[in-house]
Formats: sequence, C-alpha cells, structure tokens
Amino acid sequence: MPSEKTIYYFNVYFAIGRSLGFQRFRIVSLKQYNDDDHYCGNQLRKTAHINLKKNLKLLTKIMIKNDLIFNSVASLANAVDTIKPLKPSAFCIKSKLTPGDGTQLKQPSCVSLEIGEIPATNKMVSALIVNPKNNQAIKRNTPFTVDTKVIGLSTGFFSDPAVDYYQIQQTLDGGGQIQGHSHITIQKIDGNNAPDPTVFAFFKGLNDAAKNGVLSVNVDTGLPQKGTYRICTMNSSNSHQPVVMPVAQRGAQDDCVRINVI
Repeated sequence: MPSEKTIYYFNVYFAIGRSLGFQRFRIVSLKQYNDDDHYCGNQLRKTAHINLKKNLKLLTKIMIKNDLIFNSVASLANAVDTIKPLKPSAFCIKSKLTPGDGTQLKQPSCVSLEIGEIPATNKMVSALIVNPKNNQAIKRNTPFTVDTKVIGLSTGFFSDPAVDYYQIQQTLDGGGQIQGHSHITIQKIDGNNAPDPTVFAFFKGLNDAAKNGVLSVNVDTGLPQKGTYRICTMNSSNSHQPVVMPVAQRGAQDDCVRINVI
C-alpha cells in the first residue's frame, strides 16, 4: 500500500490535475528516471517539472497530449500504475492467447493495439551507424561510443516499458514524422550462424532526443570477449513497437555493422 505521505502528495497532484482539466492519472516509479534524472516514460510535447521534497524523493511531471495525461511519480517502493491496459479485441479473444497487458510477456500473447498513424513516403525512417566503422578493430574491455544518424524519426518519445509496452498507437508529430526512439543492441556472432536473439553483449534504449540528427550511446566497459560482433539499431515507436512504414518497397529503417574485438 502507498504510504500516507505518498497518498497526501498524490491527492495534491490529483487536485492540481483536475483543476487543469486532466482526466487520466497515473503514478509511475522512479525506475523511469536515468541517473541524470532524465525521465524514461512518455516523452510528450509539453512538460512541466515540479521537484518537491527531494529528501522524500517525490517528483511530479505533468505531460499533456490529446486526452491529457497527468503523470505523478511517487517513491520507488510505493509505485502503482493506474492506467488500465487495452481490452482484448475480438481477434485476440478468438486467438485464446494471453492478452497483452502492457508488460513484456515472454509467452505467446495477443496484442489488441491498433497500428495507428503511418507517415508519408517522404517521411520514412532511415538510419546509419557512423561510429564505429564496419569491420573496425576494437580492443577488448575498451570503452567506445556508438553513433547513429537517423532521419524520419522524431526522437525522445519513450513510454514506460514496464506497463505501457505495446499500449500506445504509433503517432506522428506536427511535421509528419513518427514519434519514437531507438535502441542499440550488440551480439557476438559465430560465422554464418544466426545469433540467438535472447543473448546479447550490450543493449541500450536511446530515449533522449537526437542531437543534430545523431543518437549516441557509450559502451562504458567495452566488450570482454574477443571475436566478431554485430551492432544494430532497432528503431521503435513510442510504445516500443517497430516503426511501421507506408510501403513495402523501401530502404531499411535500421542499420547494422560488424566489429572485431581483439
């Protein structure tokens, strides 16, 4: 159960939200913040920051978009999500698989989410890993940075993967670009054998907005084992679904390079 202090502050925020016309309320955990206090949840167009009682670790963020969502962040131990998952569609009811509930289910499941908004062909997503270079040699246990140039993706939109996974339709910004984010995944590969997707040497969601069209992530400890590795982007919409394009015949929305760890 939430503590009395948590309930008190939430009631205060609830009153503020109601006075602003908010209809939906949500408490989410401090896990959604990076070490630099950057919010990893829904990145929406207008954000107001209120930092109250740092000794109590209570943070509030008000985020506005369409139906107006009031996000309140309480203490980590008392975090509760009050947004209900999508109801199963007729298709998912017939499938008899586990309905998607906003969490990352590992068993077969059926998600009722609509695809949502699709960009025009001149706004499609494209990415290129510019660092490290393809077939570049990197010493083991040596830090390096992965830099990706991306177009057609309005970055910085990253819903909470603990409760909003595949729960938000793909959306476009005012310029017609998909609102979303990217990831970097690194896997050790063995010759011509396809790597096991459940095994990776490094993975990071890039939830910040790109700087001059470039997304960057540091591999702080490098890679421990010698061998060939594949570095790939995974561009996603806000709710972590792969970006959906308007036509089949197109260039890829993601990129991969090989590196040699020596």
